[in-house]
Amino acid sequence: MNKHLIRENAIIIVYYSILVFWGMVASLRHYVSGEQMLTFFIVEIVFTCFVTMPPLASIVLILSAHAVFFLLLELEDGAAKISFLNYLALALLLCAGMITRYHVEVRQIRQRFEVEKLNKKLEILSLTDSLTGIGNRLSVRTAFWNYVGSQVAVMMADVDYFKRYNDEAGHEAGDQVLICVASLLTQYFPKECCFRYGGDEFLVLMKTDDAAEFQHRMDRWLKAVSSVSLPGISIPLRCSAGFVVERAESKEELRELVHKADRELYQVKKTHHRGVRGRQ
Repeated sequence: MNKHLIRENAIIIVYYSILVFWGMVASLRHYVSGEQMLTFFIVEIVFTCFVTMPPLASIVLILSAHAVFFLLLELEDGAAKISFLNYLALALLLCAGMITRYHVEVRQIRQRFEVEKLNKKLEILSLTDSLTGIGNRLSVRTAFWNYVGSQVAVMMADVDYFKRYNDEAGHEAGDQVLICVASLLTQYFPKECCFRYGGDEFLVLMKTDDAAEFQHRMDRWLKAVSSVSLPGISIPLRCSAGFVVERAESKEELRELVHKADRELYQVKKTHHRGVRGRQ
């Protein structure tokens, strides 16, 4: 970016030099003939109005141009037809205007960057579950396109008898359970693949061709969950999960895989099976 700005500034300086040279020649001709020499001053004013450069570069360019032009007038007739104070005052005013404009532009750019950063933060917040810190259901829709056209493992899981935690130990205990389950989930699966689907339901979307390896991950996660003992919560913690591994060629097919994984989860819970039941 800095190299790009250096190149742009160099182009501006060259362009300014050409315009100033033309303005000096035209204005000197008018000066000699006794006419108003406006061209040089118009070039300077237009430059300060429409071009933004760092203050030091602006001061050097403007004062240098005025010094050269005054030297030309001095050589012509001692600059007898102009007021040196007015001439110098214009140069200083142009420098002050350029510096002011530069700082205004910088402030506006910073404000735009701040707005963009805030928008990015809001976007992240809108796609993140505030309790567990993993993706929420809205982020699932956003992430769908990342998995279309790939072999995908889809796992649906939930906390067994989750209502008991809220009823017997309070809603704070239920929150602790969800936070713990989500934290363990991100230890066995990439965080960007993990989502809180709703309530006590969790979804994992992961590109993989190895169903056995995915099931191994899932088994380890379920075992880790069942070995957790949360302070102040006497109810054993256990999750159930079902999964499928198939290729999804469209968002509709991927949605159907989510439904299939959900049905697998339902069968696991229905049969009260302590292992994991999955379908490929």
